[in-house]
Amino acid sequence: MKPYKRNVSGHYDRNPEDGLRRAGIVYYPWDVSAAYLERVSGKQLGEEMEGTAKSFAAWDANSLVFRYAACREHDVAAPYGGDLGTALKQIRAPVLVLSSASDRLLGLNGTRRIRDGVKHATYVEIPSDMGHRGLGEDAEPAEAAIIAR
Repeated sequence: MKPYKRNVSGHYDRNPEDGLRRAGIVYYPWDVSAAYLERVSGKQLGEEMEGTAKSFAAWDANSLVFRYAACREHDVAAPYGGDLGTALKQIRAPVLVLSSASDRLLGLNGTRRIRDGVKHATYVEIPSDMGHRGLGEDAEPAEAAIIAR
């Protein structure tokens, strides 16, 4: 199999699906908490990891590279001399900040900092061991009920 190459414009010549699948497998444990990993069966763990791998494999690698670059380079505080507090004070609209108590990706410190910095923030901390997955379509019924409320 020929290696994947990025052409002169920075695009993959073909989508590296196997590499994307592997990225999904590596990513999965960061999407959930250690407590969640301990409580689910090996079968469920395998199914969820495979689902994440399939989801990643379906992404367009070129779009993914640009998305992550945009996230890496974005700094909402840059126009305010790097002061996040000043940047957050500029938000005038009501903001709902949803946080999973066990989220390894975003973390409680980050979400609480947003809560504290936005004048009209409503903060909801979901008592979940599902990690980041407790906030999305994979949420279990207890988490989903809190999100729906």
